[in-house]
Amino acid sequence: VRKVLVEGDAGIGKTSFCLSVIEDWANGKIFREFKLVLFLPLRHRIVSSAGSLLELLKLLHPSREVCKSVALFLEMEEGEKVLIIADGWDELDKSGRQEGSFLCTLLFEDLRFASIILTSRPSASSSLHQLTCIDRCFEIHGFNKISSLDYILSEFDRDKAIQLLKQI
Repeated sequence: VRKVLVEGDAGIGKTSFCLSVIEDWANGKIFREFKLVLFLPLRHRIVSSAGSLLELLKLLHPSREVCKSVALFLEMEEGEKVLIIADGWDELDKSGRQEGSFLCTLLFEDLRFASIILTSRPSASSSLHQLTCIDRCFEIHGFNKISSLDYILSEFDRDKAIQLLKQI
């Protein structure tokens, strides 16, 4: 499985999921097979305005040397051992989501060996379901009452959890 689409309604936790994956990878908890995780917050216009890989990296990181070495690594390996987390497909304008756009070409053609987690609201991802390169689709539904209770009790000491539950 190289390319995964994660769908969910607005505010349901897609970006939180992405940030959690990044943090867990950085702490060595998951995905140890990846040498690089590249986060692309697609909602930011600087990401969607890029026209080349090096330009995109320069927009995301201030160091020219880091950008050049990452670009070289990505191009030489064609994305192998790289996880790209592209968050917010639905927030790109229509031209950015069309076949042949820079981001489509980068994600689905140029870095063909990269693993990709792509998030979107279902209303904007119908074209992605038609791509043969999408290996899996998941949908985030959010918390139900029981999972909310379990989560709060696991993250707070008992007294604070009870206070929070009363306020909710």
